[in-house]
Amino acid sequence: MTGSGVSLLGDLGKPAEALINRISDAIGGIAKPWQIKRIAKAEAEAEVQSTIIRAEGQQKLSELQERALIRLVHEEARKQENIESISYKAIPHLAEDSSP
Repeated sequence: MTGSGVSLLGDLGKPAEALINRISDAIGGIAKPWQIKRIAKAEAEAEVQSTIIRAEGQQKLSELQERALIRLVHEEARKQENIESISYKAIPHLAEDSSP
């Protein structure tokens, strides 16, 4: 039907419209499983990508944590060396009657 309400197919308008609708439904019915699979595949791929992105983020965090831990161990080792060095240098200066 056109905007003026006149059917392009004349008297065959209603049956032709019904035929077109049935053909459309049939094509849609045939294509529907393919569409469902296509959507499911796209959603699965999106989930995989999301998982990869999260894993990369966690790996980066783990690498950051590892670097922080290494830095902390080095700092504490340096502090321990300083404490031991001062202690060794102080021992000769202790008097016999010193209290701990």
